[in-house]
Amino acid sequence: MVTVRTLDDKEALHDLVGRQPLQPFLQSWTWGEFQHVLGRPIWWLGAFDENRLVGSALVIGHELLLRKTYLYCPRGPLADRSEVARTLFVAMRSLGEKENAMYVKVDPGIYHFADDVTQLAGKYTLGTTLQPQQTLVIDTAQSPDDLLASMHPKTRYNIRLAEKKKVTVRWSTELQDLETFLGLMHQTAQRQGIRLHQDQYYRQLFTVLQTAGMAELILGEYNGAVRSAHMIIWHGRTATYLHGGSDDSTKEAMVPYLLQWETIKQAHQRGVKEYDLWGIAPDDEPTHKWAGITRFKRGFSGRQIVFPLSLNAILQPQWYQAYRLAKRMRGGVDE
Repeated sequence: MVTVRTLDDKEALHDLVGRQPLQPFLQSWTWGEFQHVLGRPIWWLGAFDENRLVGSALVIGHELLLRKTYLYCPRGPLADRSEVARTLFVAMRSLGEKENAMYVKVDPGIYHFADDVTQLAGKYTLGTTLQPQQTLVIDTAQSPDDLLASMHPKTRYNIRLAEKKKVTVRWSTELQDLETFLGLMHQTAQRQGIRLHQDQYYRQLFTVLQTAGMAELILGEYNGAVRSAHMIIWHGRTATYLHGGSDDSTKEAMVPYLLQWETIKQAHQRGVKEYDLWGIAPDDEPTHKWAGITRFKRGFSGRQIVFPLSLNAILQPQWYQAYRLAKRMRGGVDE
């Protein structure tokens, strides 16, 4: 029989995450520490079969207006089998009721078992995902030569062009390079109409994850200045391209292409099996705001992964409907 109780065993969680597809860093112990640094309450739910950890859920509290809250589980719950997932969905709903949350939101991950996670969730309804619904994952266990051959010809051409123009690449964990990265990310966000967190969010993110050996910057320099920078997350057998920014004034140097290629080679060299490009536009939405970055990412090939739909457990229906209405009136995304 599977039972749920507070999880306080970091090593057991590390082993559990390592058994999951893509080893989701959003359910790692370090991600929980980062959320704690942000001042958000967190709960670790562990599902045990006798004394063996077979599932877990990092649940994060978020504040809303009028002192209301919701609980959020990103890319979870983790589960070795369907029975465990079902038990954790019930436990998260019970936690939401105990904490007087307006609702509980879950953006599930992918699983080894074949059962439909939407059916396993029970008293949850479909919601709007906060994480990318689709992504591309590159098999970095392959040789770099084979990976290069599988790329779109234009992508290969742009990589070689960046090398010909003598773009240089370096890895860094220095805070001064993080400030350069933030500046480039702001430029990109302004061009593409993307909303960012405050800079302090990214500083805390990088500091916490870098201290755990999980975050690193890769920077591309051209004509004496950094023109593009990416934040890469290293977690288990998976690397993730989490954030990026570039200077649009030197597009002819194709710096972002070389950064991705060097990251792929670095992942292979480190024995990392998969490189997650972290989010592409849905296939049926050619005007999606990610359409441009999706064309860029698809050039590197990789297999497409579609995550299960987001799920909400509505605990305070009247408040929730009022909240949704207020968000729509302000032009926000419906939850």
